[in-house]
Order: sequence, then C-alpha cells, then structure tokens
Amino acid sequence: MALIEIGKIIRTHGFKGAFVVACPSGREASLEKIPFVLLGKGEADVRRFEISEAAWMPRGWKVKLIGIEEEAQAKALIGTLVYADRQDLPPPEPDQYYVTDLIGASVIDATAQTPIGTFEGVETGIAGQDRWWIKTSSDSFAVPAIKKFVYKVERNPATGKLIIWLQNYNEFK
Repeated sequence: MALIEIGKIIRTHGFKGAFVVACPSGREASLEKIPFVLLGKGEADVRRFEISEAAWMPRGWKVKLIGIEEEAQAKALIGTLVYADRQDLPPPEPDQYYVTDLIGASVIDATAQTPIGTFEGVETGIAGQDRWWIKTSSDSFAVPAIKKFVYKVERNPATGKLIIWLQNYNEFK
C-alpha cells in the first residue's frame, strides 16, 4: 500500500462526528472521489475508515466517516494526519501531478535559470484562485497558479525529481 498524505484534521464540524481537513492541495484533494481514508499520527499507525461524506468548504474539507459518530470522537482526532492509498486515487492526466508529488520540488526562475526555493503547498483563495506557496532560504511567498507565473512543471530525466519553472518572477521580488 502506497500512502499519500492528503491533509490534517484541524477541527470538528457539528455534533455528529464530522470534522474539517486542511489539505495542501485545497479543493483538488480528491476526497469526494475516494472510498476510504487512513488516519494516524504517521504512516506506521494508520487506521482505515470508509468515507460517508466529503464536501469542500472555503477553509477545508468537511468529512464524515463511518464509525466516527460523536463530536468527542472527532475532537480526539484533531491533529491527526489523513492519508489516501494511491491506488484509490484517480490517475492524474498527462503533464498533471498531485500536489503531494510537487511538495518539496525545486522551483527555478525560468528567465535567470537560477534556483528560487522549494514548493510548499497550495492555498485556495476566496474566488477559487489557487496560490502556490514557495519557500526560499529566507521566507515564503505565494504565486497565483496561472500560466503567467507558472511556466512549466517537468520531471528531471536524470533524477526523476519534479522541477517547477516560474516566469515573471521579478514581479515577486
């Protein structure tokens, strides 16, 4: 089983065992497309649960699992990591990647051909516009995930690692 961390439980939602999951991939987390999630503090201690409901909300995913029926049960899960079995996820389209595969990817200035930093995650804005968070040696900044700024994402043929090329980087300096 190949587990992919897709988020973290951040709070309860209501009184019937539902909770909110914050995902680095925002609304693209595929929670409504998979039948099961695995919960745990790390990959070694996960427990599998069937999803009865998953709905996107502006600040995360509302998730209800079979077997978690009370607020106290959900409250005990705050801080728990949420994983998916990669085989349960639909395969990405050609030249598309899961955000989890991008996390830690090198980010390069396409014009200057110089390293900028590493990819940290995705934040979905109020109007649904995704922002990609980039960590540099001194801080972090967000880039709108649009063609004007994201030139391309490619796999380095020598190492197999993903590289994100940004353009118009001077607008963020």
